[in-house]
Amino acid sequence: AGQSSSVPGSPLAFLAPPPLQLPALAVPLASPLRRLRRGRAAVVPLAVLGEGSSEGGSAGSSSGPADASETVEQSTPQGELDPWSWQMGISVMSGLIGSMLSATAFSRQREASKGKLRSPSSLSGIGSSASARIVQQLGGSLLDAEAQSPLFSLGPVPRCTAASDLRRNDRHFTIITTAALPWLTGTAVNPLLRALNLARHGRPVVLVVPWLEVEDQAQIFAVGQTFASKDEQEETIFKWCRERAKIDPAVLPLKIRWYGAKYVHNVRSIFPSGDPALALGQDDPRDVLILEEPEHLCWYHHGTRWPELFRHVVGIIHTNYQDY
Repeated sequence: AGQSSSVPGSPLAFLAPPPLQLPALAVPLASPLRRLRRGRAAVVPLAVLGEGSSEGGSAGSSSGPADASETVEQSTPQGELDPWSWQMGISVMSGLIGSMLSATAFSRQREASKGKLRSPSSLSGIGSSASARIVQQLGGSLLDAEAQSPLFSLGPVPRCTAASDLRRNDRHFTIITTAALPWLTGTAVNPLLRALNLARHGRPVVLVVPWLEVEDQAQIFAVGQTFASKDEQEETIFKWCRERAKIDPAVLPLKIRWYGAKYVHNVRSIFPSGDPALALGQDDPRDVLILEEPEHLCWYHHGTRWPELFRHVVGIIHTNYQDY
């Protein structure tokens, strides 16, 4: 077996001991292997390696290492041993310079904003309601908060009036939204929780939600979950309130009204098919109206203007269209 394993082309040739010349191959190959680890390509002919591994003591084995060394040296010029060193240096320097310039620009802008804050005109209004800004109430950037002058200012916050004072216990709320459970979307869950919270604090609430036909229900509700009547869907909504919100709407001053609507698949949204105000009963007070997603409710609205129907109207936008 030992004799047959040393014969080139034998099926057991892979069991043959390595030739004595193999350590000599590691010397010229050390440099290209380092280049390979650095991302450089080194070309080593397989035929040369084959000669060195198959012919143990022949003349071809002595010429194998020299040929491999010559091939490596020809494929890798002497001046390109480390071509990425200067490029990496330039990249690091560019990053440092860019960071320093950005920090300097931010510092200058911040100081300019503080200078505006320290000016007599701005100091005179600090702490007064006249200098309050709507954008600041909703939140602004660090520079806006320091300068108390948002980039997009809507003017001073209007003074509270008898119609806009929502803290009084005698106010009645009507919430019109564009979705209803069991569709677990923002305009279905958030308005419902808002209505529950208001009703739990003693404010009477009428929640007006869209009613979809069965074919539209099948597109947004869970598979196999549709409702033949509004009472069935209302019971599902009340069940969710008891199980998930831990609030029983049956003992609260909360009513649910329905308006006809259609689901538009292209925009994945629900739009009224008529005037949602017609869903209100004759005895429902027209006091405070909260429009959830008003851009959808008013898109095709052809009825009476909302401020003419209610004493005070609030619109709540649920979608950040810039990031949507």
